[in-house]
Amino acid sequence: MRIRSNSIALGLSALAVVIAASGTAYAITATVVNIADPTTPTHIAKVDSAGRLQDVVTGTVGARPTPVANPFTVSLYMTQNNAYGAIRSQSTDVVTGITVSNTIQNSGTPHTQWAVMVARGVDTGSGCAAITTYNYRLIVPAGTSQTVTFPTPYTIKPTTSGSYGCFMVVVYTDDGGTPASYWLPYVTLSGYTTSGAVPIYFAHPSATPPHATAQNPHPAGAAN
Repeated sequence: MRIRSNSIALGLSALAVVIAASGTAYAITATVVNIADPTTPTHIAKVDSAGRLQDVVTGTVGARPTPVANPFTVSLYMTQNNAYGAIRSQSTDVVTGITVSNTIQNSGTPHTQWAVMVARGVDTGSGCAAITTYNYRLIVPAGTSQTVTFPTPYTIKPTTSGSYGCFMVVVYTDDGGTPASYWLPYVTLSGYTTSGAVPIYFAHPSATPPHATAQNPHPAGAAN
């Protein structure tokens, strides 16, 4: 015997009437679930009266870091063969990083993998070149640019009246050889000044390279 679809609908309607007449109500009950810290189970997440998850911050929430007031970025094309460049300043300066670029045009040219070292000190009358203790070394192959943020920034400042704080950068060939010709490495220092004027970056090369004039927008030894 075929059951008509309207007969099914009629049967369901009758069942609903019977349930309603009995006064029995059916509802979905909530299940309480605790969100606890697996390390410390007594630390349980809670919700407020509106059902929002409560978020408690322990400790002190500080203000945003104060932006650096007097940042600087100074750059210089440098020679090799123990040539140096330096920040020489009577202000208080903090050097935070260095970038050294060695153009791909040096690829295939012997003795053009640069080694770079830095140092800080005080010029009391003998010049920054008198500083001979260096404590950082960076290798820059041809066709690469190396950027380093110093884990501990270098603070330079004069120690007596008339003295100068110095930050030194020395470039030389990593293998100790001397290239017949080469393109100059480009050095950029970044940091900020805490008191006084923004520092001046200058070069004091020990020799003029063959391509210093033809291939260098800033002639070797020129201040930037």
